[in-house]
Amino acid sequence: MPDRMRAADSWRPALLTAAAAVAIPVIAAILVVAAVTQDAGWATLRAGVRVWLVAIGAGLHVGETSISLVPLGGVLAAGAIAAAVAARQAHRDTPDAVVFGAVAGAGAGALAATLSAATSVGSIGTSFVRAAFGAFVVVGVSAAIAVAIRVPGSFRLPAWSTPMLPAVRAGIRAGALILGYAATLVAVLAAFQVRRAGDLWAALDPGIGGGVALAMVSLMSLPTIVAWASAALIGPGFALGTDTSVSMTGVDVAALPAFPPLAVIPSPGPFPDLVVVLMVVPVLLAGCAGWRWVAVPADTSLWTRVALGAGAGAVAGVIVGLVAATGRGAVGPGLLADVGPPILSTAGIAIVSWALAGAIGGALGHYRGLRADQE
Repeated sequence: MPDRMRAADSWRPALLTAAAAVAIPVIAAILVVAAVTQDAGWATLRAGVRVWLVAIGAGLHVGETSISLVPLGGVLAAGAIAAAVAARQAHRDTPDAVVFGAVAGAGAGALAATLSAATSVGSIGTSFVRAAFGAFVVVGVSAAIAVAIRVPGSFRLPAWSTPMLPAVRAGIRAGALILGYAATLVAVLAAFQVRRAGDLWAALDPGIGGGVALAMVSLMSLPTIVAWASAALIGPGFALGTDTSVSMTGVDVAALPAFPPLAVIPSPGPFPDLVVVLMVVPVLLAGCAGWRWVAVPADTSLWTRVALGAGAGAVAGVIVGLVAATGRGAVGPGLLADVGPPILSTAGIAIVSWALAGAIGGALGHYRGLRADQE
């Protein structure tokens, strides 16, 4: 009996995390929808639940129109809530962060699938498969990370991964800096387009309730715009509709949707040739990961340094490529059914080119170390 109670105690915090990670954002979304619509009926309840489901990537279909884009801002918000709850539920006896995250994710996935099925009425609904998968990933990964940080020793890497850790750490650092660089470029563009965004807002005339909703949607869309910017820095760029493109060579879009955050997109036309230089910075950061950030002993061989440098660049490419991939999907009918970067080419170019840059950086780091030893 004590063993059963002990087993239940190990499962209970994870299941409570799942319940709270779903309930808190769902209730908040329902309250926002009720405040905007000034209604507290069943339709408002369903709409609030759908807002959360869309935020975790469940998509939405209204008749023949579908929204399949994963809103990165919503994912980050839902993940932050799950991480905060998990950090409070975890305690020093939590045995394994991965198991905790898996249980929490499975519970959240089951709840999300149930809510998706319950709120799919008539021609309006969400994908219960995507809802279950999105909740499992967002809540599970966030909870596992939070527990690993909160409870030392709850996450142990397998022994075979130890030689790769220097490359992974350096790659994570490079990937984070590249995404920060993309966010900085978006912020600079936004600073020069404040008046244009204000004009778009005024043209929409959302009112008070609609203004609150539009402000929240705009805020949640900013990480997706950063993902698009990272795709442009990689090379392929992104689309804002069928047969359109935005890249470091120029903007080929006839007309942008009247959405204030899209004011950061420059006016249609080719860019000056020097703009392409901005694409060099991510390559340099990947090279720096192999050169300076891969922490290895001084007597490490050349080929080991090259391999670790290539691994660091590849890890950075995977991270940024995955973030860019979240910006691909449909956000409406017609032209808006094709938005975002091409996933395979964007991720492939990032991984291959940055791995090459990291390998060169690793070689330079090796010879730099030899020269320092000789001096």
